[in-house]
Amino acid sequence: MTGDVAVVRAGSLRISAFGFWTSRQEQSLYVTYANSSSAALRIKPGDFTLRIGNARAELVQVLDYTGKDIAQLDLPPDDPRRIVDLDTGRTSAELVIPAGTERQLSVGFARLPEGRGPAAGMIVEAGIPTGEFPKTIRFRASGGD
Repeated sequence: MTGDVAVVRAGSLRISAFGFWTSRQEQSLYVTYANSSSAALRIKPGDFTLRIGNARAELVQVLDYTGKDIAQLDLPPDDPRRIVDLDTGRTSAELVIPAGTERQLSVGFARLPEGRGPAAGMIVEAGIPTGEFPKTIRFRASGGD
């Protein structure tokens, strides 16, 4: 599935998310947080989750690509925009979203234990941290890669 954007709210936080996953095991979420409050909001980036059918994919990385072209983003291992990175061991306890700003994140997940991606029609469930309680977004996988 690609191209469909889910939009949810959690108080003054507006969250837009879309997913990209294929039978070849590419599993990513692209999430934009827009904070319309007068105070900074904090989320726990390690709390992103992804379930496909009965399997849960492990969170591998969270990258902050705010103001950048995600296709051109090539971050060195020590770059602070690598908020969570399983390969380097980096895990930030929280991500601050200043008042009146947006943050754009690329969230990557590991391959599923069974070694397969979602078939067309399967439900893909994403858990999105909000600072208060996670929001669950469900996508229906489309056919084709």
